[in-house]
Amino acid sequence: MDTSPPTSDLTPILLSKLKRYDSGRHALIAGEGTLKHVAPEDAPVLREMRGFRTTAEIAAALGTTEESVRETYERYAGDQFLVPLHRWNKLHWNQREHLYVNELDAALRDPSLVQVPLSPPCDPWFCTGVERDWLRGLIERRLGRALPPDTLLLANNGLSDGVFFWEVVAHGRVVMRIDFTGEREEEWTIGYTSAFEEVDWSFSVTGDETEERDRHIRANAAALDRLALDSVMLIEEICSRDLGLPLLYFSGGKESIVTMHLFKRAGVKAQLLFAGVGMDFPEDEAFIEQLAGFLRGPEYRDLFQLHIEPGDQALARQLLETEGKLEPSNMWCRSKLKYPIRNGAVERLYPDGVPIAFEGSRWYENDFRRSHPRVNFVTGIEGYRNSQQIWAHAVADWNGFDIWSYIHTYDLPVNPLYGLGYQRTTCWSCPLVNPFHIDQSRRQHPELWSTIDGSRLVGFERAELPLLPTETPF
Repeated sequence: MDTSPPTSDLTPILLSKLKRYDSGRHALIAGEGTLKHVAPEDAPVLREMRGFRTTAEIAAALGTTEESVRETYERYAGDQFLVPLHRWNKLHWNQREHLYVNELDAALRDPSLVQVPLSPPCDPWFCTGVERDWLRGLIERRLGRALPPDTLLLANNGLSDGVFFWEVVAHGRVVMRIDFTGEREEEWTIGYTSAFEEVDWSFSVTGDETEERDRHIRANAAALDRLALDSVMLIEEICSRDLGLPLLYFSGGKESIVTMHLFKRAGVKAQLLFAGVGMDFPEDEAFIEQLAGFLRGPEYRDLFQLHIEPGDQALARQLLETEGKLEPSNMWCRSKLKYPIRNGAVERLYPDGVPIAFEGSRWYENDFRRSHPRVNFVTGIEGYRNSQQIWAHAVADWNGFDIWSYIHTYDLPVNPLYGLGYQRTTCWSCPLVNPFHIDQSRRQHPELWSTIDGSRLVGFERAELPLLPTETPF
């Protein structure tokens, strides 16, 4: 918990779920049995504590005093509930060694480290492929010259006031911000910070992009191993209940790949389920088939069974014509396409119900997922028999730097969609993702987009995109 004195620049970030009950009472919920009652007058203040505004700015927005906002913060502050932004952001910069240090308390051990000032969700990743080429092009046009080939670019993907944004980090500084204020590139707002002019863009360490990335990964190896062992122990603890073979919901994305490998390290057997939607990328489908072959290798074949449930493309096109649009406030594709396919597969695999399920959701992805308990006990899931189950997230407290470092450390299979400019492996027309994703999808797969010419995507306009994506943990 933060022990610093009251200051107007305190920026609180809510880590738990704020829930309103039928009784009219409110609670902050950090997990099963871990909660705090919230006074009705405090709920509007807590909703503003998303890590983007200081206590002074929250007070101005709500028409109250800064002292009142600070008092509300102090009533609910706690490591599982509400913390200052600097106690959430893990990324630091070692100016002497020219290295990123990705560990929450790193600056307490080495005061010379400088925290990289990321905005929520503070989820940096290594830029590669299409996105790196695009960002390099923007920087080089601004500089009027080429960058050294080993210039490492990180990005942080967020959502503020209904608009997706990227913060671009180079040499330990946030040098650029891109606000995706429309579907297409010509509608986006690109801004350069004062740090852009202060960075030595000619600086080079290794001369090679991959070696430079791996230098940072090696520097964080000990912290990553501690994080991974915590996750392995969580898997062992949850699965020690001996309730039956656990299920891993497997998207083929980076988090599910890492979770699968952590299960391997734990020596725990599991069923893996991939459920398509019918609007899946061709690359995604090909990767899942490739992965099926990978899992038949000697290291994995005795641990995992991968079940592939393809999506119904014909039904997806039919529903698009009927519905006419996709929008975050009405994600009918889940209830009418994904869930029936997935739930049907689950009932075949677990006729008596799923006792333990794991998913790759991470708190650092967005403020909605940040409110998920790491372990949840759920009942009444529509479409399941005997649906009481333990629902766990083994990589909940990992950020993107951790995930990619782990993948490269263990040379795990990588979905090719990441190199093509996508931060999530999801449907090629999904309106819940960053518009950079949609722009690349249109460029790379015009043949798919031509099939839905009569349908609309809704949600990238500032007024229509909700602050929190409409999604459930199921």
